Amino acid sequence: MGLRPSSFVLRPSSDTLPFTGRSAELQRLRELASTRKLALIEGEPGIGKTRLADTFIQQFDGLALIGAARELEQALPYQPVIEALRGLLARPEWPALRATLGLPRIWLAEAARLLPELGEHGAEQTDDARQSANESRLWEGVSQLLQALARRRPLLLLLDDLHWADASTLALLGYLVRQTQGAPITFLATAPPTRTRWPTGWRATPRATPILSPSWFAMRASTSCCGRMAR
Repeated sequence: MGLRPSSFVLRPSSDTLPFTGRSAELQRLRELASTRKLALIEGEPGIGKTRLADTFIQQFDGLALIGAARELEQALPYQPVIEALRGLLARPEWPALRATLGLPRIWLAEAARLLPELGEHGAEQTDDARQSANESRLWEGVSQLLQALARRRPLLLLLDDLHWADASTLALLGYLVRQTQGAPITFLATAPPTRTRWPTGWRATPRATPILSPSWFAMRASTSCCGRMAR
């Protein structure tokens, strides 16, 4: 697959086949992304969901954070988000970027509960701190971090294979989409439609815009699509 989780910006390799025949889907994806909602690419395995997302990211003028959910990691809370944030820390310019974020230490510390390297000197929290921590503060810490990054440059967060994501990741994703509506953040995900179970009544509500192309892609935009996903 073309996507490389934990990568900040994707570049096409010289031996990549030309991306053709998906101009309509790519344009629709741009339109959905501009709504600041979650743009979901649905399609059967092998149809080209990841390639479409890859091409979109290559053309994205900003920072791209990429994480992927995996079947064997469903017991690890927030793993796709942690992977995406780890890609940020892998950038050589992260120390300078971190110094200019203007993010209050309290929110950086909360986000560091997901990835200790985000905190001061990468210090881990004590067991007592973990046990007393409030999950809502963790979510807000991640939200504040993404918004601080987006104030520097437009931001894109892609979660690939969302159908394998754990419940905590889905809940956090829904929170981020709702709480960052005013920030230049694009949320993108991929999933096969046959394995996805949305909340009751979601497909029939105006909050979701189904787009079915002749090539069997379905793209949707929603602010509240992150319910339990069928395995």
